[in-house]
Amino acid sequence: MVKIVSPQPAHIEGLLRLSREFSGEYEWASDIPIGQIATREEARSKLFGAEVVQVLIAETEAGEMIGYIGVYEHLKVVYSSILIASAYRRVGVGKQLVESVFEQLSKGLDLDFRSFLGKASGRKVLESI
Repeated sequence: MVKIVSPQPAHIEGLLRLSREFSGEYEWASDIPIGQIATREEARSKLFGAEVVQVLIAETEAGEMIGYIGVYEHLKVVYSSILIASAYRRVGVGKQLVESVFEQLSKGLDLDFRSFLGKASGRKVLESI
């Protein structure tokens, strides 16, 4: 069972681990921000920084961080990031995170489903994660 929780300081190390794992999996991963988290301060900023609109963490019952979703706003531009541990992909963890973050986002935030997930169809992406 997966728990969706708010970030805590202990998740800083978990986000560092997930980012390193991701950047080692794909040649292109280190070219995008989520694959470039190399320090505790960078991870702290992704979890608790001034640009954070909403961040949620997926954990196992044992408390291991296995996923993260962040929604950020910079200069009135809203963007998002999602990262799931490779062993937990394609089993619904990403879908749980996306659904949970949408439930908790401010109703006044101008964010549509497709732009949140990029150029791909939002439903198709959700079904694949």
